[in-house]
Amino acid sequence: AATANIFESRYLMDIAQQRMGEKIRNPKLLYIGVNEEFYAVSSPKGGGRIDRTRILLVSSPQEHKDNGTCILAIKLLCEKRPDVPWRLVVAGGQDVSQWENFRRQADQLGVGDRVEFLGPVPLRQLAVLMRESLCLVNASRVESFCMVAVEAMAASCPAIVTDCTSMPESVGDAAVVVQAGAAGQFADAALKFFEDDQFRAECIKRGLSHASRFTRSEFEKNITSIRDEVVVKSAYVVN
Repeated sequence: AATANIFESRYLMDIAQQRMGEKIRNPKLLYIGVNEEFYAVSSPKGGGRIDRTRILLVSSPQEHKDNGTCILAIKLLCEKRPDVPWRLVVAGGQDVSQWENFRRQADQLGVGDRVEFLGPVPLRQLAVLMRESLCLVNASRVESFCMVAVEAMAASCPAIVTDCTSMPESVGDAAVVVQAGAAGQFADAALKFFEDDQFRAECIKRGLSHASRFTRSEFEKNITSIRDEVVVKSAYVVN
């Protein structure tokens, strides 16, 4: 019954179409805009040194996020390169106490001293964490759109994501896409960023280009265009 049906990803649009079983009225795709804080730290004035041993996970404790895969990836990295003091820094959730189960998992895997749980982090601090980390990892299996990966790209942080749901659509060809649950593939991709400066630099360059499609100004332009089109169609129907 809506004048227009707006979706934040093509993945969601396709799912809705499958569930409806009939043509959706006036479907529109509208990607959410990235906060300017993430672009700001990408500038020469905004960036600091890169901690090449720090891998960043921005997530929440829900089961579908599959955070355990990232913890296992750190264990594998420690086995592959025991000479490197790898650290997985975990940001997100409503309170740091929500991560206790994952803290115990890290302890059981023998990497409790390599995983740091920050809990919720202010936006500016998160942007800086991204800018100064080796890479972002996101093992989630279900996302309507993976905004955190685009935020990382905007902050000059290369990303590694899974091949599930909207993840490939979210990152295009600007991130490393691996099989869901494949901790070894996450570890190998992170190691590639660590050992190959050119590969990492190229991924950052592609990421910045990709993230430029998701600025606030692009969002405003797109939503205005949708609004104007809806107004015109509505006027035509009334007349």
